[in-house]
Amino acid sequence: MQDTTKRDDKQTVTVSVLRELTRFSWDAKAALILASFAMNHGVWMLAQMYSASSPALKANNHEKLHRVISYFVPQRSELDAYYFYLSLICSFSKRPKANQLHKPALTRLLRALVEVVQRINELQELPSADLEGNGTGYEKAVARVPAVVCDIINIVTLCGDVVSRFPENDYEISVAEENELSSHRSMLNEMNRDFRDQITECNRFLEETKFDEEYQIPIPKTSHDHLTEALEFLIKGGGDQHQQNQADRIIRQLRRKYVLLLVSDDGSSEEEITVLNHLYRDITLVPDEKPKAPFSILWIPLYSSSDKTALDMYFNVQRIDMVWHVTPHPSMVSNEAAEFIKTKWRLKNKSNILVALDPNGRVLNINAMHMIWNWLARAFPFTRSRERVLWKEESFGMRFLLHGMFPDSIQDKKYVFMYGGDDEEWIQQFTTSARSVAANWGIPLELLFVEKPGKEYQKTATSGVLTKMAIRQVVPIDRLHCWFFWRRLRSLLISRINHQRTQDDWMTRQLKWLVGYETERRWAVLGKGDMVMGHGPGSIMLQALMQCDEDAELKMDELFEVHFGSLCEKIERRERVCCEIRFPVSDLWMPDTMKCPDPDCVLEEMSERVVFECCHETLYF
Repeated sequence: MQDTTKRDDKQTVTVSVLRELTRFSWDAKAALILASFAMNHGVWMLAQMYSASSPALKANNHEKLHRVISYFVPQRSELDAYYFYLSLICSFSKRPKANQLHKPALTRLLRALVEVVQRINELQELPSADLEGNGTGYEKAVARVPAVVCDIINIVTLCGDVVSRFPENDYEISVAEENELSSHRSMLNEMNRDFRDQITECNRFLEETKFDEEYQIPIPKTSHDHLTEALEFLIKGGGDQHQQNQADRIIRQLRRKYVLLLVSDDGSSEEEITVLNHLYRDITLVPDEKPKAPFSILWIPLYSSSDKTALDMYFNVQRIDMVWHVTPHPSMVSNEAAEFIKTKWRLKNKSNILVALDPNGRVLNINAMHMIWNWLARAFPFTRSRERVLWKEESFGMRFLLHGMFPDSIQDKKYVFMYGGDDEEWIQQFTTSARSVAANWGIPLELLFVEKPGKEYQKTATSGVLTKMAIRQVVPIDRLHCWFFWRRLRSLLISRINHQRTQDDWMTRQLKWLVGYETERRWAVLGKGDMVMGHGPGSIMLQALMQCDEDAELKMDELFEVHFGSLCEKIERRERVCCEIRFPVSDLWMPDTMKCPDPDCVLEEMSERVVFECCHETLYF
C-alpha cells in the first residue's frame, strides 16, 4: 500500500486507496487504512513512546501489510499485524508520557479515528439478519459507513502530511493545521456518538428479542396457523362441547388480527377492567358501531377459587358489561395454560395483565396495560420499539399531565395551578392566595383541583370546601376517575423507568415527584400554557404564593413565574422535603430499587417500607 502523505487531490487519493482495498469489506478497509498510517509513521510513534530525544528507530518494512492485502479474505493471524501498529496510536494518544512532545490536536484526532474505526467494526459484527427491517435504524447506519470510510481516508492523509514533516520542522504544527485537525476531530466525535447510540439501540433490540423468546406460547414450530393454535392452547383446555364450539367461533373471529389478552384472577382490580372497558369503547367504536382499530381484546379469567358456584356467579357478574370477546368459561383454561401464564407471563394474585399478540400468534408485549393507559390507540402495535418511539415524541408539560383535559387553558397560555390533597384548611388558604395573586399581578389564572384516590371519607372531607370556593376539578369527585388519574401517572413512571433503563433523566425525576404527591396531604403544580413552571409540596408552594402576593405592589421587572420559582428555591433550602412513592404489591412492574428524584440527594437509593392499609366503608370520628 502506498504512502499517501503528500498533499494531493483528495478525491484522487480516496479513489486510489479504495481501489487498492477493493476486495475488503468496509470495516476492514477502515482498519487497514489506519494500519497503513501507523506503519508508515511508526518510527515517530515509537520514538514518542519512549522519549522525545531518543534516536530514530528503523522503519518496519511493509511486508506484513502487503501479505494481508494479498489475501482475498485475510486470516485473523495476519490481521494481528495491524493491531500492533494500532496499539502504537492508542498508547500514544491515551497515555502520553510527561517528556513526550505534546501535540494535543493531533493526538486527540488520532484517538477519535481509532474510536470511529472500532465503532464500524462493532457495527459490522452485529447480526444483520436479526436487525434488518425491524425499525432499529441498522440499515441506515450501515449505509453510512462507506461515506465515513472516505472521510477517514481524507483525515489520515492529512495526518500523514503533518507527521511526515517531523522532525525537520522541529515538530511544529501551524495554527491553521491545528484548527483543521480540531475540526475533523469534532466531526469524528459526532460520528462516534451516532454509531455508539445506534449500536446500543441494536444491542437493546437483540437483548429484548432474546428475552421475549421465553414469553412465547408453546406451540409446534411446524404450525401453519400460529395464532389459532396459540389461542386454542389458552382457552380450549376444557369445557363441554357447547363451550368448545363457542371458543372455536371466537378464535375464527380473531384470526389474522392483533389480539390483546386480558388475563385476570378472581381478586384483580375492578377499576382496571372498568376503565379499560371505557377506553376500549372510545378506541374501537365509532357512532355506527363499526370497529376502527385493528386489534381486539380477549378476556381470559384465571380463577383460583375451588367454590364452583361462587366462581360461576363471579364470572357472570364480571362479564356482563364487557364489550370484548370473553372466554366461554373459566374451566376452559387448562392447568398447563394456567401454569404457563403464571410463570412465563408473571401473573400475580389480585392483578390483571394485558398481553399483546400479533396475527402470527407471537407475543409482542406482556405489559401492554401501561401503554394503553398512556397512549390509547397510538400505542398500537404495543411493541417495545413502539413504546420507545412514543417516548421520543413525548414532552413533559401540562398537556402531558392533564391527558387532553382543559385544552382551552393550555391553548390560551393561561397560568394554571393544579393542586390537591385532603387538608381542608390548606386548600382554603391556597385558593384564596392564588386568586389574590392573580388579581394583584394581573395574570389570567385557572385553578384545577385533584382529589386524593381511594378512601370514601376523603371526598366528603374536601367536597364542602370545593363547592364553597367554586374550585374547578381536574376529575370529578368520583372514585374511578381519581383512581385513573393517579394510576396513569404511576404507569407513566413505570414505563419510563423500563424504557430508559435509568432513573436519572429529568423527565423521570419529575414523574417521581408527581407520583409521590399521591400520598401528600397538600401539593401544587404551576403551569403556563403547556409548560410546567414548577411544582412542590403544599407548604412550600403556599409560602411562596403568599410572599408573591406581598411583592405584587413592587411590580418587579420579573415575570410572575420567575419570581415565584426563585421564592420556592429559597424556601426549599431551609425546609426538609420528603418523597414517598407507593406501589401496590400486586404491581408486576414495580422497580426493585428507586433513586431519589432530587439530583442533589447523597443517598444511593430511597429506603423501602411495607405499608399495610385497609380501605372500607365505616364511620370516622
